[in-house]
Amino acid sequence: MDAEVEAWLSDTVLPDFGPQVVYDDTARAWFSGLHADAGPLTGEALWRAAATHQFELAKDAVLAVYADLNATLTDRSLVIAPEIVGYVVRISCDGTFSDHDGGRMLAFGPDQALLEVATTVQDLLTGLWIAWPQCPEHERALMAEARSRPAWVCRTGPHEVAPIGALTSVGGAAG
Repeated sequence: MDAEVEAWLSDTVLPDFGPQVVYDDTARAWFSGLHADAGPLTGEALWRAAATHQFELAKDAVLAVYADLNATLTDRSLVIAPEIVGYVVRISCDGTFSDHDGGRMLAFGPDQALLEVATTVQDLLTGLWIAWPQCPEHERALMAEARSRPAWVCRTGPHEVAPIGALTSVGGAAG
């Protein structure tokens, strides 16, 4: 990476987005690509570009989590949606936002977004006293984890139940 990009990451991106973004390989690659395409953006232009990218990632991740919700939580209807609030992306569940991580999306890659949306929805459902999703074998809440792919994992087993977006009504993976 050339010195100009490194200086921009250090002087502009790091103060605005924090170390969790600048030291993440996926985020660094995205910001480096942004620099190559649009130059050293600052201020609102930088935040707008990041929010637009994260919103697209969040839309895909929400669809996967929706598939799991619809397959496993059949006694109620929930609306989950990505929203751009100011210049950050937040995930809402029935109009409520999570306070986790300051309530803003941090992911810059698809797998990260999938994990972040899944854990945010879990956090919001926990506030409603709903433990979701549950392991069909152990009847305990599953956790979203980064494995070879983002997956719902039972820590009681311990075992992987299904990739995120592939739960079925009995809790296993969709065929």
